[in-house]
Parts: sequence; C-alpha cells; structure tokens
Amino acid sequence: MTGVFWTITSTSTENCSVDGVPLKCNIWQDQSEEHLNAADALYYHVPSFSGMPMKKRHPNQLRLAMSLESASYYQALDSPEFMCHFDAEMTYRQCAQVTNWYSLESFDELFKFPLVPFEEKQHAIAYVNSNCGAVSGRSSIMKALMALNGSKVPVHSLGNCDHNTPWPKGNPNKRQVFSKYKFCVTMENSLAHDYVTEKLWDGLAAGCVPIYLGSPSALQMAPDGSSIIMYDPKGKGSASTVEQLDALMHEIGSNKERYEKMLAWKHKKVEEQPSPLFKYLWDVRKTSGECFLCQFLARHRANPKPRYTTCLFNETWMAAAGQELKPQPGCE
Repeated sequence: MTGVFWTITSTSTENCSVDGVPLKCNIWQDQSEEHLNAADALYYHVPSFSGMPMKKRHPNQLRLAMSLESASYYQALDSPEFMCHFDAEMTYRQCAQVTNWYSLESFDELFKFPLVPFEEKQHAIAYVNSNCGAVSGRSSIMKALMALNGSKVPVHSLGNCDHNTPWPKGNPNKRQVFSKYKFCVTMENSLAHDYVTEKLWDGLAAGCVPIYLGSPSALQMAPDGSSIIMYDPKGKGSASTVEQLDALMHEIGSNKERYEKMLAWKHKKVEEQPSPLFKYLWDVRKTSGECFLCQFLARHRANPKPRYTTCLFNETWMAAAGQELKPQPGCE
C-alpha cells in the first residue's frame, strides 16, 4: 500500500499556523501499528496507489486521496466507484478539502520579471513543447497553426515538437525567451477542470500574451482574465479555430494600445488586480501543501466529521466541470 500518514502532535511544520496558532505536525511514512492507530488521516497518493484504502483505525480518522496530476492521465480521480472510498481530497480541484495549487512559489516573478517594450518584441508566437503526444491535442493544434496558409503571426517552435527555430544563444530560460515575443503558447498537456499548471504562470511572468488551452478556471486564477487568449475548439473561448486565432493575434499584435492593455495588470499592485481568487493565491503563495493539509486536519480535529463531500459528489463543482453527478450508495 502507498501512503503517507499524518497526525498533529509534536513536530513543528515551519511557518505554519491556523487562526494565528502555530501548528505542530508529524509526517510518518512507515506503516507501524502505533502510527496507523494514532494518525488523523491516512494519505493516499492516487497516481501510485492501486486497490482500496484500509479501514479507519478510529472514528475521527480520515482517508484522504491526494494527487497533483490530472484526471486525464489518472482516471481513478474521475471514478465515483474509487473516490467514494475516501473521506477527503487533496487535489488541484478547487472543491477539494485541501487544494494543491500549482507553482505558487513562482508568483513573485509575475511582477518582478522585466517587461520588454512593444517595439522590441517579435510579431510571432513562441512555442516550446517536448511532449508531442499530449492528450490535450496541443501538438495537433499548433501543427495546424504552423501549416496555415497566409498566416500573419508565424509560430517559432523552439522545442522538440515541430522544431523550426533554434534556441537563442546564451542559453536563456523559457521565461526569458517568451519575453521577446508578443505571444506565447501556454497550453496544458491535459484538460481537466481546475487543472492549471506552471505553463500559464510562465507566460504571464514573461510578459507575453498567453495562448491558453485548458480549464476556464485559469481566467479566475490569473491577475486579470482579460490578459489571456483562451483557445477552445468547442467555441467557449476567444478563438475556436487556428484561423480565428491567427487573425486575433495579428489584430491585437498590430495595435500597440490594445496589446499593452492586455499587459496593464503588470503595472498594478496586487490589491488593484480584478481577480479575488488571484489575491487569495498571492496571500498564500508561501504556504506549502503540507501546511494546507495540517491546517485542514487541525480544524478537523477541533470539529470532526465522519467524512467530507469530495469533488465527484459535489453538485456545484460537477456542474461547473460539465460532469454528471453519480452518487454511489453503499460505498464505505
């Protein structure tokens, strides 16, 4: 069995507190009877776990499912028959009892990274991709954009997939490369509701206009959702075909005032950003996943529940995700 077992007892988790009270947590990776019996939660890493979780050792103990990975790759996360065996959830989903936010530690660079002037940027789109078989369809979309007749915004593919542009001399990092372009590809490698990774933050930090394919949640997580071009083949974004995308990029990239308006958030303070969710994420950007979990378990210990509503049984979240709610009666 795979798992990490937690209890709130004697070992301090650095800089972690709840309601102003410092928290002390123990993290146990062995499966001794002593630890299993004492743990506030049994923590299961879903991508590396198979089978069913063990029975709880005491009434207030929780079985917690954890994953930072997308349900597109680890389909157990989307299985009611599997997830109903867990009392709480620690995933990228915003409905989780403990949300595993991606790359919060890089948020400081969103405002510190130098912004390249409009006139010095290439009227092109930077594309860096090493996973040519991503299930999101990212590679086929970009291949079609590169093959578009009469394209007005060329694609500079600097990665392994459909490579057509050498990496700049001096070995700059990805954000430095993106900063020289008006547009950059920040498409996810898989599509799952609330799954938003460092790819989006790379583009925003670099100061290019991100071309995003992924969860609509990205628009709420970004400082200003209007700074992103959302590509959605289903017609729910800014562009749904490569022809529309090319025309939109050329229109924006040819108009300095319109382009710079999409980057105006870079010149505002955090408290001036329109997104409430972004402001929250900024405030907790230094908080580790371990601390988020400890905070949840501390509140659970103070006010225990036999189980919580995990995402697949959360009617509001399932509706937002476009999934059908399927309760599993009799699942323990």
